[in-house]
Order: sequence, then C-alpha cells, then structure tokens
Amino acid sequence: LSLKLFLNLPMICILANPTTGGVYASFANQADILIAEKEALIGFAGPRVRAVNTDEQDRLLAEEIYHNGLIDEILSRQDMRNYLERVLNLISPNQIEISSDQLIPQATESENKSSGWDSVQKSRDINRPSSKEYIDNIFSDFIELRGDRTGVDDKVLIGGFAKLALKNVMVIAQDRNAGTSYFLSLYNIDAAGYRKATRLINLANRLRLPIICFVDTPGANDSIENEKIGLAKAISDTIASLSQVTVETVSLIIGEGGSGGAIALCCTDKVLMQENAFLAITSPEGAASILYRDKKYTEDIANALGITASDHKSLGFVDEIIAEPNNEATRNHKEAARLLFNALTNSLINLQKINVQKRMQARNDKWENLGKNNKFSGRIQRLFLGITRNIRI
Repeated sequence: LSLKLFLNLPMICILANPTTGGVYASFANQADILIAEKEALIGFAGPRVRAVNTDEQDRLLAEEIYHNGLIDEILSRQDMRNYLERVLNLISPNQIEISSDQLIPQATESENKSSGWDSVQKSRDINRPSSKEYIDNIFSDFIELRGDRTGVDDKVLIGGFAKLALKNVMVIAQDRNAGTSYFLSLYNIDAAGYRKATRLINLANRLRLPIICFVDTPGANDSIENEKIGLAKAISDTIASLSQVTVETVSLIIGEGGSGGAIALCCTDKVLMQENAFLAITSPEGAASILYRDKKYTEDIANALGITASDHKSLGFVDEIIAEPNNEATRNHKEAARLLFNALTNSLINLQKINVQKRMQARNDKWENLGKNNKFSGRIQRLFLGITRNIRI
C-alpha cells in the first residue's frame, strides 16, 4: 500500500466468490478500482460467522454492494480480461495525439447575446444535451467508477476514466438525465456525490491524469438530511482537492450552474462555458425568494444578476465561451459536441505546454484575484446594493 502511494501506482482488486473476513476488511478495500465476480458472496462476516451472534442467515452479494457504490463493476470471469485491458489502457499518463491545426475551425459565438432569463430557459430545456451524451460523443472510451466508498452512490454525479484524442483523462460530470425525471429537484447532487468527486479528483492526481469537469446542476441537495451527513464538508473537500491538484484541469459549464454545487467543479485551470449556459450563486427563483420573498420577480432577477456566459467572461471567471449550433445546442447535438471537443482539446494542448509550477501559480492567481478592480464586479455590487434597499422585511 505504501508503494501504491509513493510510486503513484494504481491498485486494482478483483473480488472473487467468496471474499470475506480480514481480506475484504484490509487491502481489498484499499484498491482504487474494485471489480466483483457476478453473485459473489462479499462482506466482512459471512453468513456462518454472523450466525454465531445472530439468527440472521442473509448472504450479502456483489450486486447489493454495487448498488451502494462499494464496488465499481460486476463481471463474469470470462469478461474480466477485456475489462482489465481497457482499464490498464486508460490509467497511464500520455500525450494528446492531435495538434491545434488538425482541429476543424471553431465556430464563433452568436452576436445575439442572450439575456439572463433567456439563458436560464435555454439551459433548462429538456432537449438540451446532457453530460453523459457529451461524454459518449466526445470521448473514445469511458469506464465509470462508482460510489463515495462509504456506502452511497449518487447517480447524478458520474465519473471515470476516458480518452480525449487518445489522451487518458479523468471525467467528472453532473448529469441531468441520471435521475428518473428531468425536473430540477431530481438532479441536485447529494453529499455522497461530492465525496465521489473528491475520490476521483485525488485518484486522477495520483495517476497524473488531467481532470475534465462537466457542470450542469441547479445546485446541491440542501435538504436537512443531506446537511446532517456533511453536505458543506463534502463540497468544501471537492473545492479544496480540485484547486490543489498538480494535473491539468478544465471545467465545461454546459447548462445550469447553480450555487456552490456548481462552483465545486469550477476551480480549474480553464473554465469554458457554452453561450446559453448560466452560472449563479443561487437560482433566480431562490434569489427572488430571498430578496423579495416572491418568485414573481424571478425573470427580473435573472436579467439583473449577471449570470450569462458573457457576464462571466467579463468578470474573468470564464476563459472561453463556446458557440452553440445556430445559437442553441438543442438543434444539433452532434455539432454541439464537436464544438466542445475542439475547445476542450485546444485547452489541454495549451495547458500541457506549461510548466506545472507556473500552471498552478496561474490557477491560484486567477481565483485569488477574481473580480478585483473589475468594472463588472463593481456593477454587480451596486446592483445588489440597489436591490437590498428595496427588500421587504
């Protein structure tokens, strides 16, 4: 285990049938990637050991702990070789196999700038491409890793190994279609989702793989239940880990960017934003409720908050605005993915040319100086001052 950390080596463990006792409760659960045999008996105590202290005879099978995110994949023995070959091909650091002049020229951003409310509506369109759809169209391979390793797997926060122009990367994404519906409340991210993100960030940094984040969430799940299990700590850990890694990092804001739940995946070297996405400290509905205690002001608040891609480019938060096909990604999903691929690939090409220390210093300087001596920042402050003067207590 010490060599794993010292030499930045990946640790892969296969849980055959059965895997119990001290083996499972020691080195097996220290693996970066856990694979289980189908219907394998897995657990610290097998049914016969458990029977010493209880009449309980239930067997815990691989499928049950897979659902809870304690293992990454379940396979038959004959399928394991192919899976392991794929994993091993994805976890070694390598160079990107394309140059900027080989990319199809980037489309230009539409001259018709969206208002804040227009961006909110377009970003929430149920036909807008999801993170998973972009992953399927941009990357040549994707192996998903599951769970926060404490017994919960947030299905909305997905991530795993992938290839971008044959370069191995770690992808972490907020997927709006991961739940059973597209309604906003069903794709907020739980504390477990941020713990999973932190797990993947730290793994990518140890394996020296660039990290690519897709941001598309109305915000974190701020229910009392989530607060009780450490939501704020989980978000804090994600921000701290992502901002301190030594590898190249890029964030893509592709839809909704709500509150700290979105910011958690934005503390990167480069932040790219589709032209109709939005990013806000809280949802327009939330801001209207806080400031006026009335959601009828939602549209006015959205137009005043400075939440559009161009607003954030002016502020210095966003480095590049990505054009959408015919000013709307919903009209051509494949073309929207191509435009993202070009921008993302160019970003990684440029980042890998920069010395690690210089790149980390530039990242730190960007976030430390964000908004300082900025006319746009001052305008936002004056706007809030004007709004708060009219709050009804």
